Amino acid sequence: MNSRSISEPGRKPAASFLKVLARPDYDRLLRVPPHFSQKYKKCLRGKTVTLQMNGRTWVVYVERKEDGRYEFTRGWGKFVDDVGLKFGEFVICKLVDLSTFDVSVYGAHGCEWEVDCGDESEENETESFVVHLRKDHLYYMTMPKEFAEDTGIINRQWIVLQNEHGRKWRVEVCTRQKDGRIYFGEEGWRVFWEENNLRLGDEIMYTFDEANRDTLVVDNKGNSMASTSCPPKA
Repeated sequence: MNSRSISEPGRKPAASFLKVLARPDYDRLLRVPPHFSQKYKKCLRGKTVTLQMNGRTWVVYVERKEDGRYEFTRGWGKFVDDVGLKFGEFVICKLVDLSTFDVSVYGAHGCEWEVDCGDESEENETESFVVHLRKDHLYYMTMPKEFAEDTGIINRQWIVLQNEHGRKWRVEVCTRQKDGRIYFGEEGWRVFWEENNLRLGDEIMYTFDEANRDTLVVDNKGNSMASTSCPPKA
């Protein structure tokens, strides 16, 4: 399939592909056209891509099959449900960066239609987790692997931590080789701990910022035990 799209005169066409939702499993997975996946495989080699439409975003997993095909799998079903896609309709996915696609939807009649992706003021699923600070957290902070996968953090090399006052710190994201656990690197995390006066026993909530997908909003709920501040570095 030719992966060309219309663009302004004199500008290089954006990479894109079109898929008709004509398979019985259209609501569970989307097969990326072979021509596109061969030409732009570097954009599909990560574990996830981001689909964006009408101001909303979805994280979708990418799987490479034994025959070399790439498929959108986990997360694709939620995108289908949220958008309301139906059998026989088709989508155009336009690559806007190395792992993000703008998605347009067309009905079986061939005309693009407006998609209501839901009221953002409604209570959407918010990715978050809570930790009570222990001594081992002085040196590294682990996060649930499912959280890291669902938010795409597992594929990042760093993340921004933002406190309740809007101040930000850049922290390295690391993977422990022996068990695959995801954690914040010691240097950036220690700086965040010290400059936010965290204490052992503090209840910390980390919330993924859908609007700024490189950011975790950190809310200190307070101390639930007698605690001590972070000891000075040797």
